[in-house]
Amino acid sequence: MYQKPKGTKDYFPEDKGIFNSISDSFRQASVNYGYKEISSPAFETMELLTAKQGDEIKQQIFLLETKGESKDKEEFGLRFDLTVPFTRMFIEKQKEIPKPVKWFGISRMWRYERPQSGRQREFYQLSVELFGSDRPEADA
Repeated sequence: MYQKPKGTKDYFPEDKGIFNSISDSFRQASVNYGYKEISSPAFETMELLTAKQGDEIKQQIFLLETKGESKDKEEFGLRFDLTVPFTRMFIEKQKEIPKPVKWFGISRMWRYERPQSGRQREFYQLSVELFGSDRPEADA
């Protein structure tokens, strides 16, 4: 018998309807405050994912196997939050977009951890990011 992987959740129609209702509420609240929705790839380079986190985070990243010659090998991991890719996206466009930048996204994340109550290996996250403001209220 096939079973879902540990630390994941299946969303049958009833569950998916509830999830969509909650997501729609988060989405609408973000839009009401002037945030625009963006999306990023589910995986990033290991270099980016580990840049500010240190060695501990390496143990929590699902690694993707790459193919090809060893000299051309790339290292990728599944994202564990949206702040890292959203920051990468902002840095890429920061010179050409007006500030402050108000972005949000709702998407799946992955962490290679032992599943426990309230901590799954696959989960959803709402990320609301404000870039390019020097006002203290921006952090609040």
